[in-house]
Amino acid sequence: MTRLRRACLPVLLCLGLLAACGADDDHRAAATPTATAVPTATATPTINPLAQACVDAGGIVTSGSCCSSASDFPNTCGLGICGCSPSSSRQLRLCECPTGQCWSGSDCRAR
Repeated sequence: MTRLRRACLPVLLCLGLLAACGADDDHRAAATPTATAVPTATATPTINPLAQACVDAGGIVTSGSCCSSASDFPNTCGLGICGCSPSSSRQLRLCECPTGQCWSGSDCRAR
């Protein structure tokens, strides 16, 4: 029977009935290695340094309506920067500090 199998091997290979690559002595097809996915690099988001300082000081980054002349993370310890009329205001990122504290423009401080 082994002679018959070996004699038929070239015919089976030509017909594609036997796996040509990776066949072992018992004529069983060996497992074919599969390709694995290669992870791609992802961009690391950049964090605003003032937002990071706010979080590091125990604050929470929020948004609110402040005077149009102000920039993100304005000093909220003083009066007025977020007290303009709606027509003279715009949405900014703010630091909401823990109770009893205000954002100085660089960290949370006692009022």
